[in-house]
Amino acid sequence: MSHKDFLIEKNTSEYKNYFEKNYNSDYIPATDSFVFAIQKQKSVSLIQGDLNPFTENIFYILKENSEKENLYIRAIENLLKQKEYLNLAYQMSHNLISNDEFNDELENNEDKYLIRVDDTFDINRFKLLLKIIDKIKYDFSDDDVSEIFSIEANNISAYLNLNNKKHIGDENSLR
Repeated sequence: MSHKDFLIEKNTSEYKNYFEKNYNSDYIPATDSFVFAIQKQKSVSLIQGDLNPFTENIFYILKENSEKENLYIRAIENLLKQKEYLNLAYQMSHNLISNDEFNDELENNEDKYLIRVDDTFDINRFKLLLKIIDKIKYDFSDDDVSEIFSIEANNISAYLNLNNKKHIGDENSLR
């Protein structure tokens, strides 16, 4: 995952150790509470409160939006890689570069062209992906989804089968 603006976790005993070691704080969170930490440069602001269905849902929404943003960023990066590859292939097909130059470019600048599969993709992220795809008025093939969102192509049908057995979405969600 890329950069995070917030830290969201349910209360655990690890918080006590975290704050004692890192911030020399006497802070001890209450049971069934939440801690919302916002870091700006070198300072950290903390907000603590009771954990209830409403606050859990707010944190769920924040986490889901962050994960959606990561999917959007991944899709844009992968589409740009496809564009770069097609531009390189065009140059080769029009004899602007040789086969050797084409292969050398791919080998020497792999990150510019290679779309890597995300091994951490799970059913929950796939549900978010389905929500995104539903909003785009385009008939995606499994290969399209695989390339754009870095999912193993073989996993797409497995996720779809698993997802069809469960409900899309979360009953606790406000969306």
